Amino acid sequence: MEPNNDLPLALQADDERTPLVIERRMRILNLVNTRGTISVEELTDLLGTSSSTVRRDHDGEAIIIDSGSTVLAMVPFLAGKRDLLVITPSQAVVNDFVPFANAGIRVVATGGTFRVQSRSFVGMLTEHALAQHFVEKAFLGVRGVSVEHGLTSPATEDIPVKRQIIKAAKQTIVLADHTKLGLTYAGLIAPLSAAHMVITDEHAAQTHVQQIASKGPRVLIARC
Repeated sequence: MEPNNDLPLALQADDERTPLVIERRMRILNLVNTRGTISVEELTDLLGTSSSTVRRDHDGEAIIIDSGSTVLAMVPFLAGKRDLLVITPSQAVVNDFVPFANAGIRVVATGGTFRVQSRSFVGMLTEHALAQHFVEKAFLGVRGVSVEHGLTSPATEDIPVKRQIIKAAKQTIVLADHTKLGLTYAGLIAPLSAAHMVITDEHAAQTHVQQIASKGPRVLIARC
C-alpha cells in the first residue's frame, strides 16, 4: 500500500516495529515523565499526529497478574484491550485469556515449578523471570489482609513470587474479597503499606474498609 502523503509523517509508517513509531512512543513517555500528566489533545498537537494514534501509543501497558481466584475474575474485563502485555505466573490466567486472545494482548507465562493447588508457577525460575520486568501495575492475590499484620498467605511456596511481583511494579493493586479482610496467615508477604490500592467487594465490612484506608491504600469497592 502506498503511503498517504497527506498524513503527518508519524502516520505514514505505523507498524509498531518501525523507528518512527518507537521514537514517537519514547517522546510520549518523556513528556508524561516530565509533566506528570498530559492530555491526548496536547500530545496530538505536540506530535503532529491523530488522537487515535496517540491513544494507541499512550495506552500501551504492561501488567502482572498474580495467581488466585479473586485475581482470575478480572481477566474478562481486559478483553478488547489494545497493546497490552500481561505477565503472569498463573497457568489459570493463561488459560482464561484464550477466549479473549487478539492481536492487542500478549501473554507471557513465567514458567517455573508448577504448583497444582494454585495452578501456578513458583520457585527460582519464576522469580528470575519476574525480575526481568518492570511494569506500571501488578494485580496481587492474597489470602489475608490485616491492618496489624499486612498481606499474608498460608502457602509459603507462593510468598517469594508475590514479593517479586511487588518489586517489579510501580503500583501494587491487591484483589481480596470480603472474606479475606481482617485475616492473618502464617506467611508474611509484605506490610499493608506495600499496596497502593485494595479492591474488594460490596460485602466488605465498613470497619475493615476504613481501617485499611487509614493505613494508606485506597480502597475500591467492586459492585457486581
